[in-house]
Amino acid sequence: MGGRHGSPKKKDGDAAESLAVPGRYPGNSWPQFRGIARDGRVGWLPERLPHPQTDLVWRQTLDAAGVGGLTATSELVVVSGRDASGTRDQFTALDPRSGRRLWVYQYDAPAKLDYGNSPRATPAIVDGVVVTLGATGILSGLDAQTGVALWSTDVRRRFATPLPTWGFSGSPLVIDDAILLSLGTESDLVAIDLFSGETRWRVAAAA
Repeated sequence: MGGRHGSPKKKDGDAAESLAVPGRYPGNSWPQFRGIARDGRVGWLPERLPHPQTDLVWRQTLDAAGVGGLTATSELVVVSGRDASGTRDQFTALDPRSGRRLWVYQYDAPAKLDYGNSPRATPAIVDGVVVTLGATGILSGLDAQTGVALWSTDVRRRFATPLPTWGFSGSPLVIDDAILLSLGTESDLVAIDLFSGETRWRVAAAA
């Protein structure tokens, strides 16, 4: 996968060390919520902001509006949304150079949530796996090259947790080869194996 975007400043703690490990994110990457080290920082800034008319490289029209953040490496850009019917979650991978669609991953996700039903969480791209989370609680690990699901699970049923009022919104945090996920309303925290989707552990919310 793509390379590091500059040299992000490491912070204290093993979590930050794991996220910023050299070579894990090649290229100009923003591979998860708030960037490589989840601190909102990049290794450089352009001399000027691009102009939407003179500097536009490509434009891609999606099937429906989305509310989640996008992620990007030098090899793909992943955006979330809904299909044209509004009944399925849809995650689309685009070529960062041309905007061409590389693959689309969909699944049925009927819902009636405030502020629409699109995924809220930002996907993560780690070690060849794209991690996605829909507002109804469908967590998936996808092959980054093909978009084929390596595994998928409904966290509501799996962990017997209620659907939050505005849907599952917390972006997955990947530490080493574990996905850390908040279950929302009850604030339980679970760890899911990045490659198999198996449960590593679960910490219950304080009573």
